Amino acid sequence: MRNKSIGILIIAAAFVIVLASIQGCSPNATNPFTELKTGELNATVSGIGSFYATNAYADSSGITYHVHASMLDTNKVDSLVVDLLVLRKTPVPYTEDVTSDINNIITFCIVNQNGCNTYTARQGNGNSSGTIKITSISPTLQGTFSGTVVLVGGSETRTITNGEFNAAYN
Repeated sequence: MRNKSIGILIIAAAFVIVLASIQGCSPNATNPFTELKTGELNATVSGIGSFYATNAYADSSGITYHVHASMLDTNKVDSLVVDLLVLRKTPVPYTEDVTSDINNIITFCIVNQNGCNTYTARQGNGNSSGTIKITSISPTLQGTFSGTVVLVGGSETRTITNGEFNAAYN
């Protein structure tokens, strides 16, 4: 009888292990995004496609967190830049709507020979909208973001989806 009980326990343990691996049991099981390495920022930008940078950094001076990342476009002609500003709050995690406070801003910039075509989502900027979620502040600043950014001085918009970052502090 004892061998049968041990056999049942082994089968039950194996079932739990298999089920956990199928369900994605990991520290990030609730995160639909892949785990980023330190310095990575990833997003999809309408009209551009994939934005993937490996030079993301964060600054935590003052009342906001500032995340900055840049990359060359697919033609290696123009630079693309993402800047995020979000109020520093506790406890973590927390989500900020960019239209709720002047300190919460999503910026997307296309740098070319003529300067920068800047698109922003912020309070008071037309039809812009967006959210920034801070998921971890130590040892790196991590989070997600999305929004509709509007060309400064114009009406053209771009949509940013599936944004995520893991930025080392500068």
